[in-house]
Amino acid sequence: MLKKIAIGLAALALPFSASTATAGALSSTYSEVHFYSDSQMTEEIGGFIHYCDGSTVTWGEVFTSHYFTEDTHDCGD
Repeated sequence: MLKKIAIGLAALALPFSASTATAGALSSTYSEVHFYSDSQMTEEIGGFIHYCDGSTVTWGEVFTSHYFTEDTHDCGD
């Protein structure tokens, strides 16, 4: 199941380049994903944020680990 989620998240990040903000279509949700080096999630190694205005920022090693957290909120929150 985590593999399917990671593949889906990878598909979302393909249009975006690392460490840059890219304008895109407006979104109804704000998403934040953090990737970790181990199953205890003690060391963050990268992540990305997809903002409500459609821009995305990535950092570090994204989609290189099976261990991640995702937090999504409605843009109105």
